[in-house]
Amino acid sequence: MNPSWGLADEPKEERPDGGPIEMKNVFECLKACNASIEEAEDFCRNLPDDNKKRKALCWSAIYAGKAACQVFCRAEFGPPIRH
Repeated sequence: MNPSWGLADEPKEERPDGGPIEMKNVFECLKACNASIEEAEDFCRNLPDDNKKRKALCWSAIYAGKAACQVFCRAEFGPPIRH
């Protein structure tokens, strides 16, 4: 038995749909914006809840249109790096 010294377990990241957790970045965000409103909604839905402002901005951006969604992605996750 390993004592926990009163510390809580690390939070477990789980998607509501049971899918795998993926690192969110500008490429995933832009892909969701360009795919469909359903993909964009799924992206926003699966952002971590620890940043409620980012999540709210995401939802606002996807309903404002594709251009607004793309601006959100670049503003929140940085521009894609070109090699």
